[in-house]
Amino acid sequence: MTTITHLQHNSQTKGDEREQAKGILHNLQSKKFVKFMYFLLDVKEVLLDLNKSSQRDKSCIATLLVHLEAGISQLDVLRLQRGPRYQAFEKRYNGQTGIKNNHELKLSKTGTIVEEGFPSFISSVLAYINQ
Repeated sequence: MTTITHLQHNSQTKGDEREQAKGILHNLQSKKFVKFMYFLLDVKEVLLDLNKSSQRDKSCIATLLVHLEAGISQLDVLRLQRGPRYQAFEKRYNGQTGIKNNHELKLSKTGTIVEEGFPSFISSVLAYINQ
């Protein structure tokens, strides 16, 4: 929110920074960008679990493979359905009023439908992991 507030202020000033701030602000406030960030929070949780499991002192290759398989399965689930962070955002954000948890967050509708990109992104991650 601080970044958006700063950009909103800069977009109302004069000079070169104004147009640059408007462009960045427009991208940050697009539905596509915000929803994709919440999707990445779900992906990050899976990767964080994998990272933690690989750093344990008592970790061995057998348990690491089990955790890797579990991570791949979790990413595959995210390919087919929305994760908990994304779902929580959808519950809190009202697209008609632009209100999210008592804060105004009006998102622009520019860009492609963000959900179309989820399966291909996860498929690409899974393909890379399986190489």
